[in-house]
Amino acid sequence: MSVIVVGGGLIGSAVAFTLRDAGLEVEVLDADLPGAAWRAAAGLLTPHGERLHGTPLHADALESLSLWPDFARSLEAYGGQSVHFRPGVLHIGRGQGGQESEPAHQSVPEEGSSIRPAWCAPRWRG
Repeated sequence: MSVIVVGGGLIGSAVAFTLRDAGLEVEVLDADLPGAAWRAAAGLLTPHGERLHGTPLHADALESLSLWPDFARSLEAYGGQSVHFRPGVLHIGRGQGGQESEPAHQSVPEEGSSIRPAWCAPRWRG
């Protein structure tokens, strides 16, 4: 069976990779236009950040998020290099209560993640 995937961004490429891995013939069509979203997309799955809680997409988004670590490992095994997968989201601010002496970064895990939030000391370059 042959499949045409329209769009060579993160999602189109992931779909093509998965279909090819399943033994299908795949062709990816992409316009490769300047300013295309895939050039700037970070590839984030953030059910909380996208405010999906309470929507019909919330459960699907959480399931997709739970599948990413294994998918990242399969990409790394195939490509022989790291995809730099990092669970959680880094929120940047001035620290709790706006105090300069407090840490400036907080790692916030996505819902359903086993990663716990942790405060990190700021690192400034001058």
